[in-house]
Amino acid sequence: MRQRAYELYEQRGRVDGFALGDWFQAEAEILAAQKQQKVKAARGSK
Repeated sequence: MRQRAYELYEQRGRVDGFALGDWFQAEAEILAAQKQQKVKAARGSK
């Protein structure tokens, strides 16, 4: 999550003041990707 949050910071032009938002965005993206992988794995096991 730390890496993704930093990527978001860089994409915004390294503007300070958005660390918490970047962290929550990174967390949401990573959790969504993990959920998607679980769904694909469950579909593949049928």
